[in-house]
Amino acid sequence: MKPPILRLFRNDSGATALEYGLVAAIMSGAILAAMPVLREAVLSLYTIVSTAFASAGS
Repeated sequence: MKPPILRLFRNDSGATALEYGLVAAIMSGAILAAMPVLREAVLSLYTIVSTAFASAGS
């Protein structure tokens, strides 16, 4: 029988959950970092479409 401390260090049953958590954290960080760039692109697109509709109506 192995000592309890050695069994604790060799227990890897929660490794998959930890890896999924790290991947989720990295992806959410990348999404948050891209938000300002996407905001400007979407705002520009809405301005172009709004201008096109305004000029089409007059």
